[in-house]
Amino acid sequence: MSAANTPSSRKKWLTLSVTFLGTMTATLNTSIINLANPTLAREFQIGIDQVQWISTLYLIIVSSLMLLFGRIGDRVGSYKIYLLGLALFVSGSLCCGLSDSFHFLLAARVIQAVGAAMMLSTGMALVTAAFPLEQRGRALGLSMIAVGLGNMGGPSLGGLILSYFHWSYIFFLNVPFGLIALLLAIRFLRSPVPSDKSVFLPLDHLGALLLAVIISSLILCLNGSFPYSGWFILLFAAAIPLFIRQEKRHPEPLWNFTLLKNQRFAFGNLLAFLSYFAQMAVFFLLPFYMEDLLALPTSSVALVIVLSPLCMAVVGPFSGALSDKIGALRLMPIAFLLSILSFVTLITLSDHSPLWQIAVSLILMGSGMGLLNTPNNSEIMTAAGKTYAGYASGFVGTTRNLAFCFGAAVSASVFPLLLRLFSVHHAHSVAYISALRVLIIAAALITSTGLVICLYLLKHQTPQQSHSRVKM
Repeated sequence: MSAANTPSSRKKWLTLSVTFLGTMTATLNTSIINLANPTLAREFQIGIDQVQWISTLYLIIVSSLMLLFGRIGDRVGSYKIYLLGLALFVSGSLCCGLSDSFHFLLAARVIQAVGAAMMLSTGMALVTAAFPLEQRGRALGLSMIAVGLGNMGGPSLGGLILSYFHWSYIFFLNVPFGLIALLLAIRFLRSPVPSDKSVFLPLDHLGALLLAVIISSLILCLNGSFPYSGWFILLFAAAIPLFIRQEKRHPEPLWNFTLLKNQRFAFGNLLAFLSYFAQMAVFFLLPFYMEDLLALPTSSVALVIVLSPLCMAVVGPFSGALSDKIGALRLMPIAFLLSILSFVTLITLSDHSPLWQIAVSLILMGSGMGLLNTPNNSEIMTAAGKTYAGYASGFVGTTRNLAFCFGAAVSASVFPLLLRLFSVHHAHSVAYISALRVLIIAAALITSTGLVICLYLLKHQTPQQSHSRVKM
């Protein structure tokens, strides 16, 4: 029997396939709902201030629970948490599609969000445990295709469904994919019995609650459309010292200060946050620019926007395999350079810019994300070790989710302010471009900070990190 056909080899590829399908379904759900918000507002006869809770509530729950479920997965087995998450996600999706009122839909979204948090916090841990260190980058790179396909398929499928079918089918779509993933997971997916002695220690429930307060208050503060949103900053400031005190006193804290002292883990998550935050801040505004100033139809905008996740999905597996051979730190500076070039391409935008200019920028942006994510995730998971694989998976997911959210929220809040400021002395089109350019330059500067950190890490890496990858 060849090595490729051994039971252990088949098991790792089955694990990757099952988590691939689950990740794609969860990502598809996140990207598809944004298109449906106007339709849902009309269906339930509610305003923007209410309909955005469909997305915001889901985001708050997923971001708040991923760390907790990742840690539980380390204690009882990531497989069990992932399986339960899939079941909850499918059930929540079915309830969302059957909703006949706005409040019923919100309740169903809570179930769906809890399931998604369980899946997203343990999927990467399962892949990490299934593959040996020398193949981990390649495996995580292939996992990135699932994220790319979900992001690409969401707008396309969402537009098709909302054009020809009832809105409920955007949720029903998750059910067959989720059921297939669930059946495959029950049949093939397993994870080693955890050896972590912390399984006997109590969970940090108060820490999880305080973290949820911190995340939700910050999100609601950045989202200025909520009533009294400015007051949430006081709640955020009050919760932080209470959370730190709780984490330092708890025997098994949710916030692992020891792991955060690990340079590879801490800097890896910081680099991910800087990259996601900067790119989302610009990516969020590009569709508005193309429709408002360039007067492009929505169908054309969707075709251009899809270039970024497409390139991320294509480049991700190659960067993962290459990082296994030459090391992640040699690839990551190139990734940040591509991202900086994408912003430089956008700085000269005008009210009559050619579509190819935006397309080139999105290709560079997606390629940079694909070149960074897989090697960086591999470094983070390696630094965490098998004991904290679930925690690290949840931490990475939380970092990505919050960076996307904060990037979009800051962009949505700052851009109107800049637009009003420039409109005092300039025509609308000039003011629009000026406001957009300020945010693009800011994103380029943030990304440049990531490049500097990468070069610092590359210069100060140890000989062991440079020439070999030590097994955990």
